[in-house]
Amino acid sequence: MSKLLISIIDDDELYKYALRRMLRKLEINDLGIIEFSNGVEAIDFYNKRIIEGGELPDVIFLDINMPLMDGFQFMIEYKGLKDKLDKIAEIYMCSSSINPNDLQNAEEIEEITEYITKPFKFEKIHEILITVK
Repeated sequence: MSKLLISIIDDDELYKYALRRMLRKLEINDLGIIEFSNGVEAIDFYNKRIIEGGELPDVIFLDINMPLMDGFQFMIEYKGLKDKLDKIAEIYMCSSSINPNDLQNAEEIEEITEYITKPFKFEKIHEILITVK
């Protein structure tokens, strides 16, 4: 694998900062991090990459509650693009929500690898990236 590309789709700047720090602490060579503040920005990125080419994320950390397009709406759009992608990311839906409906909805979407609750523990991030590397 040339470069491990991580995408963080979340509107919470503090969360993105904390996750970035955890990712860098893992000291993975050739780690790239792309951040989006909502699902619209991320889908625009995917559409642009489909047209122009370029590297796609290996792992997506996807928040549920965001403005413009939430995590579930993002997943609907992402599934529509799946056939055009040369790489399918492992998607971790992330939320501080303990709403059982969110968990159930996430479990029903086969493209979601796992639903994980915030705040993350460093060990969980390490476990996720070790399986992808």
